[in-house]
Amino acid sequence: MMIHLKKIVPAILITLASSEKVQACATCFGQSDSKLADGMSWGILTLIVVAYSVLIGIGAFFAYLVYRGNRMASQMEMTADAESNSNP
Repeated sequence: MMIHLKKIVPAILITLASSEKVQACATCFGQSDSKLADGMSWGILTLIVVAYSVLIGIGAFFAYLVYRGNRMASQMEMTADAESNSNP
């Protein structure tokens, strides 16, 4: 454990002591009109769209299962009522 700390602590100190330009990407550093920032924005938007599409699809599937279950239950109820009315 101590060996890992001897390697990690200097790396953290060097990172903290380095200049701002090394620590930030184009968006974080303030150049939001660069192509890197545009690409990152489109990437974030794409990930959000994909994630929400999957979640909506899962929700729609379970809503369909509930709808189908209710429909089957009402059909079974109607069938049971018809059978009980037809048998004297």
